[in-house]
Amino acid sequence: MQKLKLHPITDTPKRNRFCGPSALSAITGLSTGECAATIRRLTGRRNIMGTSEGELSEALSELGYCFIDSYHKRYGGKAKTRPTIAAWLKMSIPDRKPGRLFLIEAGNHWQIVMGRKFTCGRIRDIVSIKDKRVPRRARVRGVYEVIKK
Repeated sequence: MQKLKLHPITDTPKRNRFCGPSALSAITGLSTGECAATIRRLTGRRNIMGTSEGELSEALSELGYCFIDSYHKRYGGKAKTRPTIAAWLKMSIPDRKPGRLFLIEAGNHWQIVMGRKFTCGRIRDIVSIKDKRVPRRARVRGVYEVIKK
């Protein structure tokens, strides 16, 4: 399995400020405009203002990445029964190695975690998981490990 790198979210004049293209930008290193164009081409939508798990999976596949099924976790049920990002970070300490990249769906938003680094479309910087801008109380809906094909 090839180790991945967490890239900074890059913007060009044709940028997209929403979290789906920002997450793809952090994973692939492409600009948010290129990532949004990929999603638009695959889905046929005119604008990308929100993305689903299937749309991100399809876009990642198009860009040469995929989810690992062995770490695909969906947390169902009521929000109060799902772990928060802080609880998931505590549970996943043995799994979070520097070469492993996790895509987290929490708080109707996509976040990227690699080791002790965190980024998302709101923060737009690579920060520590202890940074006060990290939405630690958001409830986790799903966690996906991303690998290069």
